[in-house]
Amino acid sequence: MIPVYKTHIRPILEFSSSVWFTQYIGHLKLLEFPQRRWIKQISGLEYLPYSRHLEILNLYLVRGRHLRSDLIKCWQNFHDQSAIEPLHLFQLPPKPYNMRP
Repeated sequence: MIPVYKTHIRPILEFSSSVWFTQYIGHLKLLEFPQRRWIKQISGLEYLPYSRHLEILNLYLVRGRHLRSDLIKCWQNFHDQSAIEPLHLFQLPPKPYNMRP
């Protein structure tokens, strides 16, 4: 069940998450629901809490996976592994006029 979930379900949930990801709790619960439901289908784990399921199956919360993908995207941007240049991500403040050293 887990390889099927990782291959078919999780990519749909995480597609372009670094672009559209939201921090709203309600949205996070909606994104977490398919994983919770899928894990409940595994026999032998029905009566354990969700956090214990994740430990046993070596899975992470959706929020943790999105944070990880954001960190990877930031690392890629700052180490020239992305098509986006770091100078295009930030805008430098304008220099003040009439400043004398």
